[in-house]
Amino acid sequence: MGFGDGRPRVVAVVGASGGCGASTLTAAVCRAAARGGLTVVAVDGQPGGAGLDVVLALDHVAGVRWPDLARLRGAVDGPDLMARLPGSDGVSVLAHGRDGIPPPGPEALAAVVVGLAAARRDGGPDLVVVDASRERTVGSDLTWWPCVDLVVVVAGTGVLELAALSSVVAALDGLDADAVLVLRGERVPGRLCDDVEDSLGLPVLLTVAHDPKVARDLGRGVAPGSASGPMARAAAAVLTAVGMPVGRSVTTSRDALLGIPPGTRPDPSLDVGRSAEDESARGTDRRAVWRAS
Repeated sequence: MGFGDGRPRVVAVVGASGGCGASTLTAAVCRAAARGGLTVVAVDGQPGGAGLDVVLALDHVAGVRWPDLARLRGAVDGPDLMARLPGSDGVSVLAHGRDGIPPPGPEALAAVVVGLAAARRDGGPDLVVVDASRERTVGSDLTWWPCVDLVVVVAGTGVLELAALSSVVAALDGLDADAVLVLRGERVPGRLCDDVEDSLGLPVLLTVAHDPKVARDLGRGVAPGSASGPMARAAAAVLTAVGMPVGRSVTTSRDALLGIPPGTRPDPSLDVGRSAEDESARGTDRRAVWRAS
């Protein structure tokens, strides 16, 4: 797939709270892109977790992991690093270890992402997907955020989860990065999506229902999103949003239906004092939420 500037696209997936499925979506996006013929590098920004290599079913593959980069200093050669990572079927991953060795600091993550993002297509990846920890990456070392083409913030729809989402969005506000929201839940009402958009000023790309295939696939050593289902369709929507549609075209995303480009931040004050007629028209235009269910 060709892009005019010849550089990889970079997507950062941020979970607003624990257990919302950010790592799962990261893996699904990687596998969907690889199935479409793209070369992908996944970067694990979640130290202390299970490891993104496990989620991608690459934990049995030898290669460089974060503990091997403990003494990393200075610039990173993206293609050289990519060649040393564990990988299979078009996806390579830089994952955290599970041996208790302290991970490198956020400056190492920044150097890796910048190095991969600077790589041209001859030996570099087509896509870099960062599973970004809200504590260690959002608002810590900011030098890699200008490389990011799209931030995908994943959140549940409970009261506490939406409060956490508000905090993450506030931290992203000064980064000047295009961002969209993905809400997890069963039958999320369109009205809630509207309220979230109005309150936070970011578009809801889609809602994603529980995907029973994810746990089953992980138990069989298969990465999430490798088959059809809510998570696979969510991955396709993210790739479409970043301008890398693969496989079946996703044309029914919320932003596509509304004509809203990623990163558009509507002014919530515009909603003040809407007439009933305006509200009715808004409802007609904005009920069309693409649900990955």
